[in-house]
Amino acid sequence: IFSGFFIFFLLCKWCVFALPAKTMPSRTSSNPASPAFVAAVAFASNSNVLLTVAFGLLIVVAHFLSHVNYMLFHILFELFSVFVAAMTAVLAFHTRRIADNVVFMALGICYGFTGLLDLAHLLTYKGMNLTEFDKGPNTAAQLWISARFMESGAMVVILACHSFLRSRLWAPKSLLWCMLMGTGLVFTSIFWWRSFPTCNPGTGLTTFKKAMESVICVIWVTVLFLLLHPWWPAKLQVWLRYELPNMGTHSHRRLIVGVLLSIIAEVLFAVYVDVYSFINTLGHCFKVAAYTCWYLAIVREMLEDPYTVLFSSICETNKELLATRQQWAAELQSTRQAWKDRTDMIATMSHELRTPLNGISGMVELLQMTELNEEQKQCL
Repeated sequence: IFSGFFIFFLLCKWCVFALPAKTMPSRTSSNPASPAFVAAVAFASNSNVLLTVAFGLLIVVAHFLSHVNYMLFHILFELFSVFVAAMTAVLAFHTRRIADNVVFMALGICYGFTGLLDLAHLLTYKGMNLTEFDKGPNTAAQLWISARFMESGAMVVILACHSFLRSRLWAPKSLLWCMLMGTGLVFTSIFWWRSFPTCNPGTGLTTFKKAMESVICVIWVTVLFLLLHPWWPAKLQVWLRYELPNMGTHSHRRLIVGVLLSIIAEVLFAVYVDVYSFINTLGHCFKVAAYTCWYLAIVREMLEDPYTVLFSSICETNKELLATRQQWAAELQSTRQAWKDRTDMIATMSHELRTPLNGISGMVELLQMTELNEEQKQCL
């Protein structure tokens, strides 16, 4: 519990969340406030402290609830992630005509199908007693791996290829069909063909499950590397020629913290033994914290500051127009310089040719004044 407190506190100290600031007591003659009281109010008003305390309480409540009724704990925590994924998909769908933001639309498509897989993971979890697939932990683990791989893989593709997605009108439709076929393939291989590799036969995690968790962690690290683009060295930025999609400062930092929390959650889910163990409970807490960051970065930003998110393409268009203008100005300057060089060259050639021709013309006139035969006159 204290480890969770410490990790989340370090993350929150770096991430500035846009929470409403508390009103500080003023020092007036009628109601003077002591420095200790002012410091206590400032400490309690700090959003980082509030979020750290909230995360610690979340771990305590989750630990207590998992001992009382683990299925209730799992249902509540998984339904929260399904709710955030559904909200992201619904907002992306209903704003597709008024917002020319292909990146947000792609994220909505990604989290729509991820939420579907998470819902299937919830319904097939060991102990639900709804279908024949929830008798053991294997089916839920297979759906979990598929959902996390789809989420992290789609995130890295969207961040790495957002310029391509924005420049191709058919790109969101292609992404939709790819996600649909991928989800259908996952469901078919698990429930029909039953050919999906075993992840948890009931005696512990298999090598495939641990390897896939490691691959997902590597993908999340790649996403983190792309999100840290503003802190790249200048040479690396020039060499890779990569630009982040336009997003607010708060959204950017929340996404970074969400990725860090997702990495921690994947590490925990790679080392647990029993699906009802405390490590599994702690992993679900970090997942809820990560999805809280997704909610603050995407859903709440869409609702509270729509002009920054929905119409971010205006900023992208302005950047492209400015770059085009600078390119045209450079080409115009080079054209003017080339025309000036051409004029100077023609003037120099004219001078260099006219000077010897004047001497030749004078000598011809002098020769014509001498006695010449008909053939010499014709040559002159």
